[in-house]
Amino acid sequence: MHPIGSPEFTRLEAIFKNWNSWTIDVPGKYYLEVVEKLYKCNALASGNFVALGKEIDLSRLLLPMYLLAGSADDVVAPEQLLAVQRLVGTPAQSLRHAIAPCGHLSLFMGRRTLEEYWPGIVRWMKEAE
Repeated sequence: MHPIGSPEFTRLEAIFKNWNSWTIDVPGKYYLEVVEKLYKCNALASGNFVALGKEIDLSRLLLPMYLLAGSADDVVAPEQLLAVQRLVGTPAQSLRHAIAPCGHLSLFMGRRTLEEYWPGIVRWMKEAE
């Protein structure tokens, strides 16, 4: 960790602010279609979602997965994320999960989550290779 105000902190903060300012201006019709298919109809989970002309079948995913949920996530509820384990074809011994005491952004940027959860996830990923 770099102290606030240090040159390295300022450099990293500028990189983050630049990344965070990027938005994708999608047409309203596309946005409404995504909301309808992914959230209202749950098409990805039910196997009825088509992307680039192909139906997406989560049961064909066979790769190791570590699912990290945030207990206070207001974007993806922990139960919603953990349900993925039932939908993918990954063998049970190649699935791991944890629920961190945080919200959505803190899964990736929260100091406590980065210190307490991510080192173990990285170790697990290296072992899974």
